Amino acid sequence: MPHLAILWLSLVDHRAWHTELVPTAFTWANYRAIFTSAQDFAPIRNSLWMSALAAGACLLVALPAGYLIGRGRPGAAWVNLLVMIPWALPGTVTAMNLILAFNHPRLSLVGTVWLLPLAYFIRNVPLLTRISTAAVEPFDATLLEVQRCTKDGIRINTFMLDADRGLQRFVEQMTELNRGRAFFTTPQTLGDFVLVDFIEQRRALLRGRRAG
Repeated sequence: MPHLAILWLSLVDHRAWHTELVPTAFTWANYRAIFTSAQDFAPIRNSLWMSALAAGACLLVALPAGYLIGRGRPGAAWVNLLVMIPWALPGTVTAMNLILAFNHPRLSLVGTVWLLPLAYFIRNVPLLTRISTAAVEPFDATLLEVQRCTKDGIRINTFMLDADRGLQRFVEQMTELNRGRAFFTTPQTLGDFVLVDFIEQRRALLRGRRAG
């Protein structure tokens, strides 16, 4: 609703809106003025470059922080605490602290354009960190090791004896990544599968030796 109200008011001809409770005159002149007048477009331009600067700073901090937290690296708990502090404070408290902290003669940002990007960064870095952490956590560390084995040319054969669907999907992902083999079998037939796979590997080795 707030966005629709802003859109509606942006089309109102404010010069013709005097005493009426609801505006009756609408125009596209407001949008034409924004894109034809440098003075009218200046606030939008300033908002865009300050938001882009804050977003870039958030990426530089949130992506490494999300990786450390998601992978459980040493110090992850402290990193998580530091980046989440802005969420624990009301916005007005954060704003007052910024004004007090950067109102010193040696480092004065109060009254400059740099204070707003800094405020955007502090308020949004916890959100982007949570998004980065959520993206890293589901990616199992085992798949990273499988990827390293694949790059080294190591083929992985997996024998699955459990009927769990989640584990089966994981094995399928691992096999697809490694281009190896997955055998979904039972303890009674495991020996046969091992024998079949062993014979195939042995033939491959014999062919390689004869070619050499």
